[in-house]
Amino acid sequence: MGRTVRATVYSSDGVTNYVWFAPPTSWRIENADGSPCYIENATDEYRFGEDGVAVHTSKSPNRFVAVTGMSPTALFTAYQMWAPAEITGRSRFGEPRQVAETEVRGRWGWHMEFDDLYGGPTVGVVIDAELGVTLSWMQGEQWMQMESPVLDDDFDPALFTWDGATVEFEEHLESREQLGHEQRMQELADMPPTRLGWVPMEISVSPTEGDPLSGALDVTVTASSPQFGLRRWLTEVGEPEVGFSMEFYSPRARTTIGP
Repeated sequence: MGRTVRATVYSSDGVTNYVWFAPPTSWRIENADGSPCYIENATDEYRFGEDGVAVHTSKSPNRFVAVTGMSPTALFTAYQMWAPAEITGRSRFGEPRQVAETEVRGRWGWHMEFDDLYGGPTVGVVIDAELGVTLSWMQGEQWMQMESPVLDDDFDPALFTWDGATVEFEEHLESREQLGHEQRMQELADMPPTRLGWVPMEISVSPTEGDPLSGALDVTVTASSPQFGLRRWLTEVGEPEVGFSMEFYSPRARTTIGP
């Protein structure tokens, strides 16, 4: 897909982003207040902290990038998931099923579900009936939705550059704040671990082959657990303030262990 796209993206963690994409490599993602959180072009990448300072990385062919969680970029590049197997190798998804017309934030599209052949929960997507962009992506408890997509805008190249406060990635790794964060995370890792004895599970079964006359049936089974948070603290000290990683979870239950 070589057409430019801009849209607003909402996600299950309560975050709203404004996204501009100029294929194949130019991105600009802004927070709800209009401040940039990510900028990328053919040669450079900028990631922004809460202080508004960009961490700059020069791109190279041998650079390895790991992405965790769901990124709004997935809605704009979902078409890559259905590229021919001879190009991408093993396909991640099976054939679509349960196709139905639906509406996402004022736009009509086609909802369909796919089995995640990598072992994850079933993936549900909605493809815009007019523009062909991916309006919605849902997997397990996580989801993203696109609003007001616009194709073929002529973006100013300056949109994908940054000339504000910047620190190089290597300097960022050596900064006092980063070293302090790494030390704290190591201290947390050295604490006695939190052990879970039970996890809520959702199980889905999909028939693949069989014979109605004989009763023979082959099925694929997918088990998934919804994402949840778990907190612990000493009751004599009192419950600590909820941090960023937990603020979007709704309290479900609590219990006291020990005297």
